[in-house]
Amino acid sequence: MAETFLGPVIEKLVALSFDEVKSLRGVNEGIKSLKDDLEIIQSFLEDADARLDKGEDTSDTLKTWVKQVREEAYHIEDVIDEYLCYVVGRRHQDQRKCLRCLRKIGFLIKSLKWRQDLNSEIRNSNLTLSKIKGRAETFGLRPLEQGSSSKSTTNVGHDPRLGSLFIEKDELVGIESLSKELIGKLIEGTSMRSVISLVGEGGIGKTTLAKRVYDDDVVKGHFDCCAWITVSQSYNLEKLLLAMKMQICPTVEYTSAEFNIEGLVSHLRQYLQTKKYVIIFDDVWKEEIWETIKYALPSSNNNGRIIITTRNHTVANSCKEAPCDFVQELKSWPPELAFELFCKKAFRYELSEGHCPKELEQLSHDIVSKCQGLPLVIATIAGLLSTKREGRI
Repeated sequence: MAETFLGPVIEKLVALSFDEVKSLRGVNEGIKSLKDDLEIIQSFLEDADARLDKGEDTSDTLKTWVKQVREEAYHIEDVIDEYLCYVVGRRHQDQRKCLRCLRKIGFLIKSLKWRQDLNSEIRNSNLTLSKIKGRAETFGLRPLEQGSSSKSTTNVGHDPRLGSLFIEKDELVGIESLSKELIGKLIEGTSMRSVISLVGEGGIGKTTLAKRVYDDDVVKGHFDCCAWITVSQSYNLEKLLLAMKMQICPTVEYTSAEFNIEGLVSHLRQYLQTKKYVIIFDDVWKEEIWETIKYALPSSNNNGRIIITTRNHTVANSCKEAPCDFVQELKSWPPELAFELFCKKAFRYELSEGHCPKELEQLSHDIVSKCQGLPLVIATIAGLLSTKREGRI
């Protein structure tokens, strides 16, 4: 299918006479950008075809994405055809001397308008293709040469924050009381929407605590729908909203007109209006994100709950808009708790099973003191030391 409707469009862009367009400022670069984007989308589309053929993904959302690709490809082809018609008309303009001067001014005005219209069409198409590529990544599509559902998976970059999400329960030290308190706030209290902001420096355990609460069986059973959204420093708001939609209501159909920020906000808000929901926004850096995304989260009497993790106190305070919202600051751990966590991780494979050998106590205390009470730093270093033999520490 990818070759059926994208192939001819790409061929037309390649075959287009750049001698004709290079004199039109910005058009040459725009056409090259269109060709490059369509070639990338073509590889995404091949992955989508493979998934649909194998029945790995039969969602209407993916089918809607394919439809959008097709419609934009046809639109680009129409723009190319109109441009070629303009070029032909330019080549065959009347050359009689008595009319040449009279027509010159009118032709220049028409040429200028065509240049503006063509530039505008190219800019709009490039913007649309950029959004389509972004949605492909949100749906988990990959260019086949990078590894897809029909080929073996290639190596991907290591996310240093993954360790915060996958910690064994017996390794959770010092957060049980706070996690129980947060669970109580989620399932009890006001029926109005409530926002809990966990704020503290990097490595303090915000994500670990939020994940512990999010995975709790009582929490899962209490709410109708839930979502975990990782934001990070460089985020795309449309991708975040799409990720929310895919987790909260993956089977609910929506139109191509809703494939934008306003449409997705409206779609999510309407769906959540009658639902008990809990949503985690992890690693939020900018307050602007809440100013938009809050409109997707109705504050009606349905026990809506949001947890936000951030290093930024300004972000945390900006999310506190109602009396039922609150900010929980996480502070560095006291030495006793930090040492307990270190021992659990560093000596888990020893006969002492999590207890520090007498001869290593001073060294262990020295190491813990350098970690400044940051639990993730302690856990990381202790985990590395647990694989070393005693003589090599």
